[in-house]
Amino acid sequence: MTDVTISQQPTILLADDEICVREITAEILQGLGYRILQAADGLEALKLFEQQRDDIVVLLLDVIMPHYNGLEVAERIRYAGSNVPIIFISGYDKWHVLGTNTQPPNSIFLSKPINFNVLIQNVGNHFQDQA
Repeated sequence: MTDVTISQQPTILLADDEICVREITAEILQGLGYRILQAADGLEALKLFEQQRDDIVVLLLDVIMPHYNGLEVAERIRYAGSNVPIIFISGYDKWHVLGTNTQPPNSIFLSKPINFNVLIQNVGNHFQDQA
C-alpha cells in the first residue's frame, strides 16, 4: 500500500508583469504556507487558472499588465462562473484604473507599493471565507 500525501497548502494565483514585485510577494506568501502560481501577464494567468481552477483560493492580479489586464482577467474568470476572491494591485490610483467601471464582485483593490501586512490580512480573510 502506498501512502500518498496531498498538499493542503492553499493556492494563490499571482499575476504581475513586474518580476521583482511578483517574486517578493510570492516569497512572502510562500513563507506563510501558501502555494503560489506565478504568471507574468494576463494570458498566462488565464491559462494557469484554467489548469488549476479547483485549487485556487485567491487571485492576486496586477491591474496593468500585458496580454489582458487584471480587470479583463477577472471578467473572463467571472464569466467562466468562478467567484474566487480577487485582490487587485496597482501602482495607479483606484479611480484612475477603474474609471467609471464598477469593481468586480468579491474583490478588493490595494495600491502599490504593497503593504504586506494589509495584503496578508486580506489574503487570510479571503482564504477563511473559502474554507
